[in-house]
Amino acid sequence: MLFRAFPGHGVNTFHAIVVNYFVCVVTGLVFIGDLTLIQPLSLPTVPVIMALALGVLAIFGFVFMAQTAQQLGASVVSIASKMALVVPVCFSLFIFQYISKTFTLFNYAGLVLALPTIFMSAYKPQNIHVDKRKANRLLALPLAVFLIGGFIDTSMTYINRNYLDPIERANYPVYIFFVAAMVGVLMVLFKKEKINWRSWVAGVALGIPNYFSLYFLLSALEAFESDGAVLFPINNIGIILFSTLGGIALFGERISSLNFAGLVLSIIVIVLVSYQELFQFIF
Repeated sequence: MLFRAFPGHGVNTFHAIVVNYFVCVVTGLVFIGDLTLIQPLSLPTVPVIMALALGVLAIFGFVFMAQTAQQLGASVVSIASKMALVVPVCFSLFIFQYISKTFTLFNYAGLVLALPTIFMSAYKPQNIHVDKRKANRLLALPLAVFLIGGFIDTSMTYINRNYLDPIERANYPVYIFFVAAMVGVLMVLFKKEKINWRSWVAGVALGIPNYFSLYFLLSALEAFESDGAVLFPINNIGIILFSTLGGIALFGERISSLNFAGLVLSIIVIVLVSYQELFQFIF
């Protein structure tokens, strides 16, 4: 929602994203309150390299999210980012073999329907009248959000399962945020740009909820006894619905019948992928 609002307030979105990651680091350190808990990474090579890669991907993922929100709407970026849950599910099922449940036809149907859902939500009638290259670029934005988000979630799942102890699990995201911030600073310096006060304020407004979204998600996982199969579907459906309603109420976004069908289908996809856990939790 903040990304959607930035252009109307004279905010350089990329600058705000860079500031946001510094704010995430500072917010995390202040909230933890005990700097002795932050330890140097004493991990094997793989998670260290992955922390660097994830930091780079995180900032570019945010850039694509911002462009998607600003050019296609808040509902589109929320659907694209939340449909990314099927990527770690596919890796867990077919590559890592972490899935403990037996997949049914309904589960597989949810995985297959994820990509069409993104394009249905992203399609805008006005894009028919732009040149083909621009139209393809617009459709590529939510796809990039989907792929980057899916790769980050898959990588975090793998690293968390195979390399991190409880202390390292708390510290690891801070290092990823820090890498993202450093990459952003280098890009700003390379372009010889100056960050204005509006972007600093916007970065603070973005960074604090960005950090606490992760904190409260981890807290919710603890409350749900680490049952992410139940929590993530509920969380993702909520984000998609509230982002869509917020886009309509605050920014006057309009959704076509096809977009609405994509919205409904996105919820169906989440339910299909996780219906066993949801039903067990509800009933």
